[in-house]
Amino acid sequence: MVLFLANARRTRELLLAREVDLAVAVHEAPLAIFEKKPWFGGRFVLADLRKGSASRTRKTGSIRGARFITGDTGEEIDQFKIAYKKQWQEEPDIVVQVQSWMAATSLTQTGAGIALIPDFLAKAQSSLTIVKAPFELTPYHLNLYFRKEQALTQASESFVSNCLEAIATFRK
Repeated sequence: MVLFLANARRTRELLLAREVDLAVAVHEAPLAIFEKKPWFGGRFVLADLRKGSASRTRKTGSIRGARFITGDTGEEIDQFKIAYKKQWQEEPDIVVQVQSWMAATSLTQTGAGIALIPDFLAKAQSSLTIVKAPFELTPYHLNLYFRKEQALTQASESFVSNCLEAIATFRK
């Protein structure tokens, strides 16, 4: 079994090329041709360093004028930009765009800016804190995707079952 975590565009490419059996992704539109099993969901959040940060957010108590780290594409990024501009009539200062939430998380841990990432990543890092935004951020649903025309292997089915059980146990 091969499992790959990628953005929706790359996920689609890998599944179509049969380079992976399963993929984990948030965005559904490019992946509508594939079967999916819901895994879990939450919200995107803004995450900053818990301590030692000289960010504008700590100085002013506001995210206005802060430096942000986002993905390169995605509905959550578009909605963040729209909400920010509506709130302050200016574009957010996005200093880095990456293709990985883990890269955004790592860059935030260096003090490069505030990351727009899923809540589960922010909560898993003791060095990060969730920064309150004056507007609502996008919810997400993380799904496991696989090709429709081919049944999952026994190892893949077992992996999916174990993941779903772990999430159910974690939520209790």
